[in-house]
Parts: sequence; C-alpha cells; structure tokens
Amino acid sequence: MECVVCGNRYAQSFSIEVGGESFAFDCFECAIHKLAPECAHCGCRVIGHGEEAGGDTYCCHHCARAAGAVASGGRPAPSGEAGEDDELEDDEELDDAAADDAADEDDVDELSSRSRGGRRATAARRA
Repeated sequence: MECVVCGNRYAQSFSIEVGGESFAFDCFECAIHKLAPECAHCGCRVIGHGEEAGGDTYCCHHCARAAGAVASGGRPAPSGEAGEDDELEDDEELDDAAADDAADEDDVDELSSRSRGGRRATAARRA
C-alpha cells in the first residue's frame, strides 16, 4: 500500500478507517499528521487525550485556558469564552502558577544535565 501522506510504499504499512473512509500509512508519524486534531491554540497535533472546551480541541489545559475556553478553576468558560470574571483572580495566583512552571523547567534542566554528564562519564571510562 502507498502512504497517503508521504507516498512511500512499505511492506508493513497499515490502514485506518475513519468515518467510513480508509487511509493507508507507512508509519504512525504520517497517521498522526493526517488524522490527529490540531490544538486550537498552539497548532500542535493532539496525540493524547487533550482537552475539549467550547467546541474546540486543545493539547493541554494551559492552551485551553490561554485561548479563553476554560476558566481558571478548570471549568469550561460560559458559552465557550472566558470573560474578565473568569481570569485569574489576583496576581498572587498568577505568580504561583509561574513559580510552579519555573520549578518544573528547573527539574527538567537538572535531569537533562545529569543525563548528559552521565553519558560523558561513561564515554570517558570506555576510552
């Protein structure tokens, strides 16, 4: 079968049927590109569960909230749009959210540097 996205012919290709229409793919990457919904806020492909709000699909809660489709408390915004009353109630909540995001980024940076350092040490021992 020939992939509908890239045109490759692959012995282990597969097909997926959606809404009565069948699509042939040579890899999951092409299937995702063709079939996965696009985040209404950032445009990335939604591979997991994502979040639906206001009739749109978002890759995460952050994007749904940033697009105004979800109130700060995680509830869908009235009529799919967040009004001023639905925004974060004060600067303290915003600061807490930013601090949480920064802490998460620091954790990732620390794990990445440990991993890179570990690979260097292993390569040095092998040499």
